[in-house]
Amino acid sequence: MNKYKAKKTKIDGITFDSKMEANYYGTLKMRKMAGEIVHFDIHPIVTLPGNIQWKLDFIVYYPDKRIEAIDVKGFETQAFKLKQKLFNSTHPLAPLAVIKKLKGKIWQEC
Repeated sequence: MNKYKAKKTKIDGITFDSKMEANYYGTLKMRKMAGEIVHFDIHPIVTLPGNIQWKLDFIVYYPDKRIEAIDVKGFETQAFKLKQKLFNSTHPLAPLAVIKKLKGKIWQEC
């Protein structure tokens, strides 16, 4: 466990930083089987200004050709907020979709 009480979880040989991120991976797998999404990348690296390398949680590809960058967060640190601002102001996949947990329910904000 880390200081934010996230527990690393391994599914299908992939290590996720938290149970919430692993659960979202399961959701993406189901959505792909249902045809709602075409493909998704796990832990892709993007480059931000200043040659900052940032590992996102997922990039999702939809049948209508939309592409969405997603990060799953139980807690937003100052470092995350800065990287999110850099991403949203410069990256072609902006805005970053942030998956959060609120009162036991998962919800998304862009």
